[in-house]
Amino acid sequence: MEWNVGDIVEGKITGISKFGAFVEMAPGAVGLVHISEISTEYVSDIGEIYSVGDQVKAKVISTEKGKISLSIKQLSTPAPKKKEFKEKKQHTPRPKYQSPGRPGDVTWEIPAQDADMSFEDKLSKFKMTSDEKLFDLKKKNGADGRRRSKRGAAPII
Repeated sequence: MEWNVGDIVEGKITGISKFGAFVEMAPGAVGLVHISEISTEYVSDIGEIYSVGDQVKAKVISTEKGKISLSIKQLSTPAPKKKEFKEKKQHTPRPKYQSPGRPGDVTWEIPAQDADMSFEDKLSKFKMTSDEKLFDLKKKNGADGRRRSKRGAAPII
C-alpha cells in the first residue's frame, strides 16, 4: 500500500527504542514515530507513555526511500499554554547627571579659617600636608621609599 504525506493512519506499536516507537500500520508496513514527534511536551522515555501493543493514531509526515516517518504530536491539539509573566520591577529613573560646569564658571572661595592666615602660615600648612602625603606614599612603597620589582629586589639604576 502506498502512503502519502498528510495521511492519518492507525496502527499498533511493535517496538520501542530510545529514539522512537515503531508502528505497524498494515502487515509489512512499519513506520517510525521519532521521540520528538510523540508529544508536545518533553519526553525523555517513550516507555513511560506507550508500551508495545498499544493502538495509536499517527500522521504521515514523510516517505523517503521506503521509510515512513509518523507524528502523533501533529494530531493532538495542544491546549494553549498560559503565558507566565514575571512581575516587573518598578523602574525608578536614575537622577540625571548634573555637570559641575566649566572650570571658568567655578567661583573659588578661600575657607574662612585660611582667609586671615599670613602667607608664611599658609606655606607651612601646605608643606606639612605635603610631607604627610609623601610619608604615606613611602610607607606604601616600602621602608626606603623605593619601589620594589616583582622579584622583591630593588631595581638597579
